[in-house]
Amino acid sequence: MFFKRKIMDELVAWKNKYSGSSALLLEGARRIGKTTVAEEFGRKYYKTYLVINFAMDTEARKLFEERTGGLDSILNATSTLYGVKLYPRETLIVFDEVQSCPAAREMIKALVADGRFDYLETGSLISIRKNVKDIVIPSEEVKLTMRPMDFEEFCWARGDETTVPFMRQALENLQPLGALFRTIMLRFRDYLVVGGMPQAVEAYLKDSMYVDSEYAKRNIISLYREDIAKFAEGYAGKARALFDAIPAMLSHHDKKIVFSSFGSGMRYARFAETLYWLSDSKTVDLVSRQENLDPLDGFFLDESKTKCYMADTGLLLTLALGDEDALTNDFYRSIALGKLSGNEGMIMENIVCQCLKGNHKDVSFLEKKADDRARKYEVDFVVKQRDKYDLIEVKSSSASKITSLKYYKEKYGKRINKMYVLGMSDVSAKDGIIFLPLPFATCI
Repeated sequence: MFFKRKIMDELVAWKNKYSGSSALLLEGARRIGKTTVAEEFGRKYYKTYLVINFAMDTEARKLFEERTGGLDSILNATSTLYGVKLYPRETLIVFDEVQSCPAAREMIKALVADGRFDYLETGSLISIRKNVKDIVIPSEEVKLTMRPMDFEEFCWARGDETTVPFMRQALENLQPLGALFRTIMLRFRDYLVVGGMPQAVEAYLKDSMYVDSEYAKRNIISLYREDIAKFAEGYAGKARALFDAIPAMLSHHDKKIVFSSFGSGMRYARFAETLYWLSDSKTVDLVSRQENLDPLDGFFLDESKTKCYMADTGLLLTLALGDEDALTNDFYRSIALGKLSGNEGMIMENIVCQCLKGNHKDVSFLEKKADDRARKYEVDFVVKQRDKYDLIEVKSSSASKITSLKYYKEKYGKRINKMYVLGMSDVSAKDGIIFLPLPFATCI
């Protein structure tokens, strides 16, 4: 099943601007829908297309590894192997799972220079050293990262084209939802439970049963663990431990990674490679600490103080369940019944991070001790908007304090663009702070 995805517009933009002068590298985690989107792109916007799955097709892999007879010979053999006629400037060739054939990726330079056809590469774990250490990375690539389906795409899959545009209008006008508040929260609840992995969404839509999506998500989690064991050479144990500990870490009050919890003497330096590996795999999102609101904020990020979120909140819920039966788990049932409360704070923060990242936002969190060091002021998410910042707090109830936002407003008022509180309140604004229901994270 093909779901309408926003990334298709970015593929079309690449075709219109860069095709013929560069290849497109579509990165993303396993089972994110890269191949499906690539095939639909080829079907809709080219006269012919062919997909070479280098992870499965040993014959095609041999063609590129042996490089016998030059480009013409390889292209003719590929055309014959797949039974697809190639038309100059009208054919898309997809190198699927290209990390399984480094030789094909290295040939991109020559293939682009040849100029006859367009090339789209897809892959998981592409930037891991194991897959690129023996080749020259082509500069003729435009990179694009694909993420799980966002809330609007989830609505589209359900035939709902109106909810998110209505939310955007309500945000623009700061108009309360009123009677529609509960309806939108219930729709977002489904997204929280199912997540944005296409297989999980497809399973859910067949009978609108959460348990069906749960089976699909468990299979994806298993694949991720297999990837860790296969690719995380030298630190697979740490990567597995960190991956499995994400729900527990996010359940803590400050949600930062406590490296000492993985063993005596463990520090950030011992886990740096592991963190970058997980981030490169696109299965997690790392959010580092920022102490000041400074235009040169890149110099003030403290990567040793890091929060680790799952790239897909539906998968986070499945990871949190472990081997437990979802139907008998009180935590799962409370969310499924729309009773999101303070006990589910980790899910609320994770979904906000997922929404912000899905909107291509660079995200950090703000943490600073007061001048007397007697207390600490923290804001969950900071998003840079040119030379200013949006500050975003996530609250589990409408009565939560916003002391930190007030502190930073007083201290850095001229550097702040907007301040948001996301939680269980309807749309409103007070003293320069915008209060929004949790689903509005997708609109920021």
